Amino acid sequence: MFAKTLFAGMVALAAAVSAIAAALFIVAPQLGPRDKLGAEIDRVAVSQGVDYFTSTGRDPFSRTTEDPAFPAMGVEVLVHAKLSGYEDRSYSVRVTALDAETYKAVDLSPVIGADGGVVSTCDDRSPKADEDGVAWRCWHVTPPRDVRYLLRVELMDNGRTDELREGPLESQQLMDFRDSETVTSIGPETLVDPTAD
Repeated sequence: MFAKTLFAGMVALAAAVSAIAAALFIVAPQLGPRDKLGAEIDRVAVSQGVDYFTSTGRDPFSRTTEDPAFPAMGVEVLVHAKLSGYEDRSYSVRVTALDAETYKAVDLSPVIGADGGVVSTCDDRSPKADEDGVAWRCWHVTPPRDVRYLLRVELMDNGRTDELREGPLESQQLMDFRDSETVTSIGPETLVDPTAD
């Protein structure tokens, strides 16, 4: 008799919890479980001849070692990705210039100098639970003049936001990538230092 009563009580409790959860998901659908998990870069737009400081909103008079030396002209890359079912994670975009014929990385040393420097910048993003679309504004140094190239955009999962530490990322997971249309560079042929005589 006791076992039947206990079983009936457990069934009634499970039914009540299910009803409360269903009502909660109807009132606040963003709290419900997602039907699928997924990540897809759905749009990439490229604009040449964009100044680094204009693109990033940085002050050119407060230049730091993290800013490019010269030239400051580059390519602005606007990226939109659909993220389904992901939250509390940090995502980044990595942009690489590839030769349009060989798909090998474009040699940027003529335009960034022998010491190297900033080649590409993109911010990290952490979408909310109800935010499926995330956008990045990236900047990439312009390849040498007349080089036919495309930009490969890679969507990276950096891990949980509460587990990230200062410094370089320990690991990233590639979630998706997309190539831009082929572009012919309008950049300089070599590094130009505007402060030189």
